[in-house]
Amino acid sequence: MLQAIGDLAFRVPFLRRVRRNHALEHATIHVLSRRLRARLRVVGRSNSRGFYIYGQVETSDLVGAVHEALDRLRRGEHELAVHPNCGTNLLTSAVMTSLASFAALAGTRRLSDQLNRLPTAVFFATAALISRSRWG
Repeated sequence: MLQAIGDLAFRVPFLRRVRRNHALEHATIHVLSRRLRARLRVVGRSNSRGFYIYGQVETSDLVGAVHEALDRLRRGEHELAVHPNCGTNLLTSAVMTSLASFAALAGTRRLSDQLNRLPTAVFFATAALISRSRWG
């Protein structure tokens, strides 16, 4: 099912543009972090028309980072497209993990039954997190 969702995201032009812009946003933040060396405090937001970076960054530094990020992505540095602090990825992980835990505890009302199913909940939550790292 996750593969089908991923395939859909690659086929729909609107979603393809959002994904592309999101990747460039992440790559830009990676480049800015490396260039500025100080603790960078920025937030990004992508849509189908581009992306925004909010924070205390000089415009010239930002423009330079965007150009470098785009060039590096085009040269195959695809790891720049994923950022470990991405809110979308963190939220997806949280939702998947919560749903997996609820599924494992479904049908139980008593605390003792829930505690007996706790290992199952941990298993499903772990599976959700592993799938997040694979698809995220």
